[in-house]
Amino acid sequence: MEKIKLKNGQEFELVPMGIVNDDINKRRKFKIVSELPYEEIKAIFNDADNIAVIDYAVDTTVSKTYADCVILKSLKFEVGYRIDESTERDIYIIELSTDEVSMALQKIQETLNSNQLTNDRSIGETTIMIADLYVRQ
Repeated sequence: MEKIKLKNGQEFELVPMGIVNDDINKRRKFKIVSELPYEEIKAIFNDADNIAVIDYAVDTTVSKTYADCVILKSLKFEVGYRIDESTERDIYIIELSTDEVSMALQKIQETLNSNQLTNDRSIGETTIMIADLYVRQ
């Protein structure tokens, strides 16, 4: 049985040929079987730390480690996915970005937003101080 194990130790069963790499768009898809609800799967794969290291194993032997996944791009739930000729299962298709630029831009945006908030507070406090000085005169 193929499976993936996230950095936090959670394991998920893969469908056969359940990993699809898209090097052009810098994406990787994992097709997993899980009884967990959609929101829980989303929360697990939305945590960048969880997807920082993903081990791929057949039975209990790890044969590949992915350390390039940076952010969840999409999550789909597919009902009745054909596993083989006689088996259909409901699966999740998790699409992760392997583009470090995307993650770097997101971090820069968060820093800019934080700096903007700090600047807004400073301007507000300075305005109050100037108004207070003006009133005292």
